[in-house]
Amino acid sequence: MAQLKHNNYHKPKNIRGEGTIYYDRSRDLWVGQVPTVYKENGKKAKLTVYGKTPREARDNLEAAKFEKHFLLFFKPDEVTIGQVAKHYVDSKFKMNEIEPRTYRRYTDMLKRLESISDTRIIDANAEILSEFLQTQLDYSQSSIRKIKELLYNIFEQAIHMGVIKDNPMKYVKTPKSNKKTKVVRALTIEEQIKLTNVLVEHKPTYWEQMLISLYTGMRMGEVNALTYNDINLNFGFIFVCKTVTHDEHERPYINHKPKTDAGKRQLPINNTIKSLIIELKSRQTEENGDELIFHPKLYSHLNKDKIVSTSTVNDTFKRILKKYDILDKSVVGAVSLHSLRHTYATRCVEANISVKVLQVLLGHTEIETTLDIYTTIFPDYKDSSVTIVDDYLNGLKLC
Repeated sequence: MAQLKHNNYHKPKNIRGEGTIYYDRSRDLWVGQVPTVYKENGKKAKLTVYGKTPREARDNLEAAKFEKHFLLFFKPDEVTIGQVAKHYVDSKFKMNEIEPRTYRRYTDMLKRLESISDTRIIDANAEILSEFLQTQLDYSQSSIRKIKELLYNIFEQAIHMGVIKDNPMKYVKTPKSNKKTKVVRALTIEEQIKLTNVLVEHKPTYWEQMLISLYTGMRMGEVNALTYNDINLNFGFIFVCKTVTHDEHERPYINHKPKTDAGKRQLPINNTIKSLIIELKSRQTEENGDELIFHPKLYSHLNKDKIVSTSTVNDTFKRILKKYDILDKSVVGAVSLHSLRHTYATRCVEANISVKVLQVLLGHTEIETTLDIYTTIFPDYKDSSVTIVDDYLNGLKLC
């Protein structure tokens, strides 16, 4: 018989749709139970699940409600946007389709739907949804696109559930944000040389991570997740297969599953950082092959159980830029830690590397992503490229 902390466990007052959890002595199990909107023999039917602990019973009840029997608790013509939205987001998380941090972003986005969350799905139309999106204009264009995409998926879920037959979001246009787009620029060649010299000569905290990102295009989360076994000097490459990310409580952890398949890739070792790579590998022993190269124990200011995160490195990066006067104030655009990756991409374009190769090096699934993000790089080389084509055609006497 399970031991209870209290001899008398009282059922909490039932809240519609939430259910109750109580202990069944005869079964030696905790019971999760919630009434449905349907009736059997004149009485409301109840969905009942069991668990060895109160938490397990609650989890099983939530799983049953939101994965199998959603419409038992809500009549189709009464289902609201908020209810389907929660069902959609929770289901994706429970099916392991999204990471904890993504789930947290989704729940934050759901808060932005509060003004229409009580609207019945059957009453929602393009006009209502368009008016809602127009209240989001103070957010960035990217943020508006994401909230629109979420709404589209919510109504697709409602179609799948049989609540509606058509998706009203198909008829809603994306409004233009009032917020100015913040353009993150690459470092100029002069700035890059200056930064590289500072990193190599002064060796500030996290200088190795910054240098690797600058000359490989790796995301900082990928750099901080590197282990000794990820570096192969014999064949001259770094194997990128994991990243530092955050859970729903914003705690950093190593995610061994890349965001996309393209994120898992091999990157050639640049001569500029080859000596650095050799130095890093020299620290390796048979026992620490799977150990993080940039382990928190290397940094006296960090908790030994805390993984080095991108934001931590970014704070240091900003101080370095200011302290050593790296940036040319006459160049337009913001510079952040992501500028290191952006700089690598720019140097690749300047060296005439094809966009397709650049896509692979940066770990983008779609080539459109590479073109969209780095579209500002290409106009600078458009005129010279046209000149090359013209010279070729003139040589052939075709024009």
